Amino acid sequence: MPHRQWVFSIPKRLRIYFMFDRRLLAKLSRCAWKVLNLYLTQTGAYDDAKAGAAVAVQSFGDFQNFHPHLHVLATDGCFYNDAAFMVCLPPETFIIYDELSSPGADDPPSLMMLRRDTLHN
Repeated sequence: MPHRQWVFSIPKRLRIYFMFDRRLLAKLSRCAWKVLNLYLTQTGAYDDAKAGAAVAVQSFGDFQNFHPHLHVLATDGCFYNDAAFMVCLPPETFIIYDELSSPGADDPPSLMMLRRDTLHN
């Protein structure tokens, strides 16, 4: 089964809220799954696409400091009603619109490639 590991982290300034309200980790987990599921199901050609994943919440970093983040092991594609599996396109191939870089209001927005390294910033 083709699979991919994803890591979802939060900015340092927001970590204090997660330290004192651990229920936010469950909400972070659900939010990450919604985003990842949307990405996986929209890359397929079928409306009945179903992705699969396992989400692990980790609350510490390399130096035992409080660093809440998620590790997600997800299928690298989707299942369909006939039990077939289709691999999705890699994240590097998606084109998104960057409306801020458009020179004029009447001009179409310029295209910008979403590269893998931009997902970690």
